[in-house]
Amino acid sequence: MELEKNSYISLIRDVTDYYNSDIPELKNIKNNDNLFDLIWCRGLTEEINLWSYWQGRGAENPEVMIIGQDFGTCSDENNGFFYEKCVKSSLDERENISSLYIKRIKSDDKNKTDNMLLRLTKEGLGREYSADIPSNPKLFMTNACLGYRSGNKISGGNLSAYIKHDSKYIAKLIDIKRPKVVICLGTDTYFNLISSFVNDKVVIRNIAEGFWESLDNGTNFQDVEINGFTVRFYGVSHAGQNGAINRIRDKNIPKGSRIDTATKLMIGDWKRIGLYLKSIS
Repeated sequence: MELEKNSYISLIRDVTDYYNSDIPELKNIKNNDNLFDLIWCRGLTEEINLWSYWQGRGAENPEVMIIGQDFGTCSDENNGFFYEKCVKSSLDERENISSLYIKRIKSDDKNKTDNMLLRLTKEGLGREYSADIPSNPKLFMTNACLGYRSGNKISGGNLSAYIKHDSKYIAKLIDIKRPKVVICLGTDTYFNLISSFVNDKVVIRNIAEGFWESLDNGTNFQDVEINGFTVRFYGVSHAGQNGAINRIRDKNIPKGSRIDTATKLMIGDWKRIGLYLKSIS
């Protein structure tokens, strides 16, 4: 336990040093007509990602790791004060902080991604894996790109190179936490993480060309060995509204029922993951 804790803190320091290094590759990233830098969140020293304060704080051996693309900004005026409260909190406060995090998600109808994740984990994986349980020991959440956007924009821009760079940190994180399953949100996250761990060009090409078909037929996973430990990576559609639209983009569905149909399909994708977890428990 102590070795794991020390390894985790050491990993966080490595990531912090990289994003505080002031190197050119982290500056002036193009997002349409805007530019942003990737920076580290001030005070984030005890967790790898702000998302980990929702689920993951103090989780020594989570069964499921959920990985998004990137967190966005950590300093917007609506949420910055809460993120500061998170990073200043102690480990003993983790359940209370997680509970506050969940309450804020539910009170914000515009936060489609996190609210959908509450449904997907509970209805898809099963109640015991619900992200609605404060500080659920079975879950750990982070993002593939571990930097934060300067300014107030929370999305946009091509972060593929940064996901691939940070995959070395994600690999160490997985080795430390040893989850049974890693769930990648969105095609970019899944493609870039798997392409960092797998050298088989056929596998990579199939993900690039047939991701949505793989969701339909249940082959949207890869078993990856990291330092002698095998973990199953699943790729699923992003939990936000664009992910829902993409989930049904090749399907002839009446306009009025498209979101409902997409939601049912997404929950079904997560239910298959839940069945796998039961089969190996």
